[in-house]
Parts: sequence; C-alpha cells; structure tokens
Amino acid sequence: MRPITLFPFPKKPIAKLADRVKGMLSVEMSAGQLVEDVRLAVNGKIPVEHFGRLGGIIPNPDEIVEALEQKIIGGK
Repeated sequence: MRPITLFPFPKKPIAKLADRVKGMLSVEMSAGQLVEDVRLAVNGKIPVEHFGRLGGIIPNPDEIVEALEQKIIGGK
C-alpha cells in the first residue's frame, strides 16, 4: 500500500490489508514516526516493523525487499 496522503490516516485500508498479509514493513525516510500509527491500525493482528533512512537517502527496492525478508518473512 502506498498512500497518497497521511491525513486523515488511512486506518481502515491498513486494517483491511492486515487480514491478507503476514506482516507489514513501514518504509519511511525518517526515524519511524509512522510505524506506531500502522501498529495501532492493525491492532496486533500482524507484526509491523520499521525500515527507515535519514538524511534524504532514498532506499532502493532491493534494500526494501531485503529488509522485508529479514524483518517480516524470516523473523527477527
């Protein structure tokens, strides 16, 4: 899911998606300001992990897939 806007926060679409996936990775160009909102939206149904970068460094798709595999699919 890639929301266009975060206000109002898309709680319902995230909650619906939580019924169909093993876990979620909150990919942010920040220190993790949104990961807690995502965790609240899924209400403990699935694990939610954070992958972020600071300083304007954009993660590439391979880095995101690797983080997803390590943090969600393969466990911590």
